[in-house]
Amino acid sequence: MTTLINTKITDFKVEAYHNDAFKTVTHNDLKGKWSIFFFYPADFTFVCPTEIVAFNDMDKKFQEANAQVVACSIDSHFAHREWALKPRNVGGLSPVTIPMLSDLSQNISKSYGVRINEGDVEGASLRGTFIIDDKAVLRHSSI
Repeated sequence: MTTLINTKITDFKVEAYHNDAFKTVTHNDLKGKWSIFFFYPADFTFVCPTEIVAFNDMDKKFQEANAQVVACSIDSHFAHREWALKPRNVGGLSPVTIPMLSDLSQNISKSYGVRINEGDVEGASLRGTFIIDDKAVLRHSSI
């Protein structure tokens, strides 16, 4: 497997749920700030909320450092909305402030090397965290 470090991020255009609204997000939206771009397997899974909530709760500190946190999974933006609006004490994420990208095509997951290619969860994403600089160049990956 070849490394993606020091390469420009792949172009993408997807729907997302962010700040109580649906919006289109592209690779260009990651330019101009450092980004913490992370993948998780699926909405409503029992382990993922802890990771997403932890990133979300640190969002203000990341913003103060001119960085943005972006979540991504293969779920639809509609599923992201439902999970984001559900209170934490009943398995949801609310309140959530970070954008949640919908990778229904699994193309983003494939380009970052996190798509699971076999087994009963084929198509889902592995957990992966990527740090992208303000010029959209990948500087760190952890899968």
